[in-house]
Amino acid sequence: MVRCGRSGTHICQPRARRVLSVFSEILVHTKGRWARQPFVPRTWQRNDILVPLFGTVEWSAVLGRWVRQYRIGWIELARKQGKSELLAGTALVLLVADDEEGAEVYGMARDVGQARKVYDVAERMVELSPILSRRLRVYKQAKRIVDPKTGSYYEVVPADAAGNLGANPHGVIFDEVLTQPNRDLWDAYVTSFGTRDQPLMVAATTAGDDPVGLCASEHAYGERIVKQPHLDRRRFVYMRNNPPDVDWADERTWKHANPALGQFLQVQTLRDEARAAKLSPEKLRSFLQFRLNVWLPDAVSDWISL
Repeated sequence: MVRCGRSGTHICQPRARRVLSVFSEILVHTKGRWARQPFVPRTWQRNDILVPLFGTVEWSAVLGRWVRQYRIGWIELARKQGKSELLAGTALVLLVADDEEGAEVYGMARDVGQARKVYDVAERMVELSPILSRRLRVYKQAKRIVDPKTGSYYEVVPADAAGNLGANPHGVIFDEVLTQPNRDLWDAYVTSFGTRDQPLMVAATTAGDDPVGLCASEHAYGERIVKQPHLDRRRFVYMRNNPPDVDWADERTWKHANPALGQFLQVQTLRDEARAAKLSPEKLRSFLQFRLNVWLPDAVSDWISL
């Protein structure tokens, strides 16, 4: 990483350190045996997601200051990689540590219930943090966290695209994109950017099974950006998909889609599911899609024919 100069694009060390310090010194885990322990990002979370996403900056001649390069972050992983905790922490960073007055941070998914899964983690993080619990106000019934100091808030919004056209977001947390029935909600928020200096939408999902839906479209777009980043400098992409012809029974192929394997996710869990997948086409389909992050709607029928 290099220090900020006034030309080109850089990883700004102070910005990256600030975000990492919020996670490791202020936020805590909320569930299981890690509950109440400091949220020290794992190496892959730190180096592959948080540092480049928040730390990559460029000089804005119009604003006369450094701003984030990325406007959309696309994260595509297998299930149970600590995604909800990472998204909740990201929402709180955007709320209190981004130097934005009157920040509006929205959490969304297919419905309010799904969006609350990330919000509830953030709410619990606030309750367990001495610093955040003093600064922020939590309104449980409204599903809203407010920062009176800056007039900012983080709230869950309904999946009603028409009702969200008046939003002025600084941050958007878009969970489980694969469950979206169309791209209306996505487009409503993407097109709401423009008045904030450095807005950021962070979208996370597992591989889907609809080859023509929103998730498939954004996945394909992300694959292009991975190969040719210059096509869209505003899009950050972190995708860990296995190919359709993956040897799913070989444990050595599991780590690619599961960077948390052996950390948050136990290897034995995948071993048990892989054993069951050998006996059931339905379980194989689930294992491929949700555990190995494979885009393969027809995988099981092909396997049966063989």
